[in-house]
Amino acid sequence: MDETRALFRIGVVRDVYLIGGTLMAAAALGSDASEAFPCGERIYIRRADGEIEPFAAHLRSIRALVS
Repeated sequence: MDETRALFRIGVVRDVYLIGGTLMAAAALGSDASEAFPCGERIYIRRADGEIEPFAAHLRSIRALVS
């Protein structure tokens, strides 16, 4: 049997280190982010209130609160 025929599609592979690292960075900065997910070339977070925003924009809003 040809080896390539034995392969099958198991789903979408995600960068768990990027997702986990994003949530850890957000938590370290005092964020209330509950989820993170990649979409295209960006990573987004879901805040505790359900709003979704790009992580970079979220960081700017956290910095403004801390300053």
